[in-house]
Amino acid sequence: MSATASREVLSETFWAAEGAGLWVKRAVLVAAGVAALTLAAQTKVPVWPSPVAVSLGTFAVLTLGVAYGPRLGLVTLLAWLGLGAAGFNVFQ
Repeated sequence: MSATASREVLSETFWAAEGAGLWVKRAVLVAAGVAALTLAAQTKVPVWPSPVAVSLGTFAVLTLGVAYGPRLGLVTLLAWLGLGAAGFNVFQ
């Protein structure tokens, strides 16, 4: 019994898949991912019995990992961390 599973992630199902268009697609996806992660990290959800609010950063990281795959997801998170290390207000 032989079954081959497709290992495409969501970001590979649209737009150009080779050449210069691939690099443009990756750059746009990384920029969009950094923007989404920044907004999610700034969003706080109050948890009723606890005085500590929860941010949506974990949800955004897991969503980017599923949608982008391990390599592009890692590049997106490193870009977000790099912006934070450079002094931009991307963290909570």
